[in-house]
Amino acid sequence: MDLTKEQINALISCCEKLGCSYSQQEPLEKHTTFRAGGPAELFVRVQNGATCAELLHLARQLEVPVHILGKGSNLLVSDQGVEGLVLHMESKQNEFQRKGNEIIAWAGENLSALCMYALEQKLSGLEFAYGIPASVGGALYM
Repeated sequence: MDLTKEQINALISCCEKLGCSYSQQEPLEKHTTFRAGGPAELFVRVQNGATCAELLHLARQLEVPVHILGKGSNLLVSDQGVEGLVLHMESKQNEFQRKGNEIIAWAGENLSALCMYALEQKLSGLEFAYGIPASVGGALYM
């Protein structure tokens, strides 16, 4: 399914309103650790949950397929590319917040950075995850 001009225009308009950077036909090989993959029909960089939620809501209304991308580790993308919308969860530069014995982190944050933050906060349980080249959201999903 190729996106219609109306779908693309609606998504781009939303991106501009929200201040997201986007590109059409973005080579996904730039965003995977295997350095393989064809273009994303529409590639959008998101940095917070509210923006992500608004784009997901619009995509659902427009019946646009959505794919979520973190750090792209352990991900093989077809050379044919990806149809629809690819939301790239970008890092907010390791912004973490501790609440009691829990840490709040954005899905796009680096997993190893989260592990280091937990260590600095004298919290245990994430030691196994240090060194895994993943985002927080991707690690939770896997």
